[in-house]
Amino acid sequence: MSQTTTLLLSRLELAGLLNINPVTLDRMRSAGKVPQPFTIGAGTRNIRWRRSEIEQWVSDGFPECKPSNGR
Repeated sequence: MSQTTTLLLSRLELAGLLNINPVTLDRMRSAGKVPQPFTIGAGTRNIRWRRSEIEQWVSDGFPECKPSNGR
């Protein structure tokens, strides 16, 4: 049986992957310490990160990213 890889990560999935609390992820996002997500559909609650961007960010040694300006 093969295991599929999710291309997009939710807030909870990314926090779990990084082994951190989701609130810590929110703080890191606001401070520009993680790649910025994008929204799916209307509103700001349905955000996702591209797994490939996160994997590259980890491979690059977790460089700081552009702050989100509270979004």
